[in-house]
Amino acid sequence: MVKNYHTIILGGGPSGISAAILLQKAGLPVCVIDRATFPRDKTCAGLVTLKTYNRIRHLMDEKDESQLASLFCDQTRKASVYDRNRRLCASETEIGYRLVRRRSFDFQLVEYYKQLGGTMLEGKREYDIDFNSRIITLKDDCEPQLHYNYLIAADGAKSSVRRMFHLDIAHMGLSLETHIPKSECTFPTDEVRIAFGVVDGGYAWIFPSGNDVCIGIINTFDTKFDYRQSLLDYMTSLGLDASRYEIRGAYIPYGGVTNTRSLPRNVLMVGDAGGFVDPLVGEGLYLALTSGTFAAECIIEGHPEKFLQRMKPHIRSIRQGRILRERFYSPRVLDYFYRHIPGREKFLRFFCDHHISTDLYPTTYLGLIRLLWGYKRQ
Repeated sequence: MVKNYHTIILGGGPSGISAAILLQKAGLPVCVIDRATFPRDKTCAGLVTLKTYNRIRHLMDEKDESQLASLFCDQTRKASVYDRNRRLCASETEIGYRLVRRRSFDFQLVEYYKQLGGTMLEGKREYDIDFNSRIITLKDDCEPQLHYNYLIAADGAKSSVRRMFHLDIAHMGLSLETHIPKSECTFPTDEVRIAFGVVDGGYAWIFPSGNDVCIGIINTFDTKFDYRQSLLDYMTSLGLDASRYEIRGAYIPYGGVTNTRSLPRNVLMVGDAGGFVDPLVGEGLYLALTSGTFAAECIIEGHPEKFLQRMKPHIRSIRQGRILRERFYSPRVLDYFYRHIPGREKFLRFFCDHHISTDLYPTTYLGLIRLLWGYKRQ
């Protein structure tokens, strides 16, 4: 028995479910397959910028902000930059940030998709794909074979589709995090804090997360580096008993977009599977929702080949952002940064509001020059 779907999506995270929602709204039969059963935990700092928030509103056709409030666990306008535990600069932004716990956020998006009538197959960890006949066979006798016209791979940094085609992401990162009750913290818990000097080539963060704070690190993946110990040492320096808390980790693309030229025309890769993560600031939610949205729109229009063309500005930003990251974390540039960022509260506010929160200045050399010029003019 074969069950037919217009599009099958592998992965029910933000990139996959955003594509599923739009396709379902267009009246196209969709099936989402995920190895987990929702709700499930997901390693993610949970920062939602304004540009990300606008994607969510568009996705859910929601103009009333109060109706979206349940998606978020916290919010703040405060941003700060540290050299490990030494505060360099802090500012109150105009736009501000919302924050999510991915366990709840992803689950609510999945439930919204189901309410639209979408099919969701959860807990399916093993399957075979015949790309010629466009058949997915789940390794479960209770399920039929699934036929698709289009396939969207949204199955994360360790994508099974990418492995099937031997497609490697050249630049991979690793992120570790934990959640700690605010009541146990002796440091500010109402600000978005970025701390350099904790790991070489990356940074640590402390973000408010409801009754907790989320503490984590992100860095280029290196088998010789002890990421866990670095996070534990940082937590200890904050006055926390690091041994008490559970630490989760996840691989992320870190400036390497997947080369999909060898994929069939009807197969698209989105989110982490496609390498769509900002390598300079580590933001993934915005590009996950953007790539999922663009993939669905191109399929609805009948032109899946235009997906990468629509993503081209973001791909360019990712590649140049990786170069910027490598330059920024050189000792000479970091030393310059540490000497000149103190007292630059207005610039920090401008950077947060005009680059982090919006996409007015893309992560490119030219974009940063324009940003600096815009700041000077203001």
